Amino acid sequence: MLVCHQCGMRRRYDADAMQAKVGDVCLPSLRLRIAAAEGCEKIGNPYYDRCGLAYDVQAMGLG
Repeated sequence: MLVCHQCGMRRRYDADAMQAKVGDVCLPSLRLRIAAAEGCEKIGNPYYDRCGLAYDVQAMGLG
């Protein structure tokens, strides 16, 4: 589950389908690729007003 508290986006993706589509990608890079695909305009600036998309580990049952 991915959530962004800034824009309100909440998405759940199938892990097997995502890996088949993008290959073996580390999670921080995958998060940014998903944000870009969803049209986030804040991913280009790493210092301020940046994308808030994050993994919700509690929703995934990992935390």
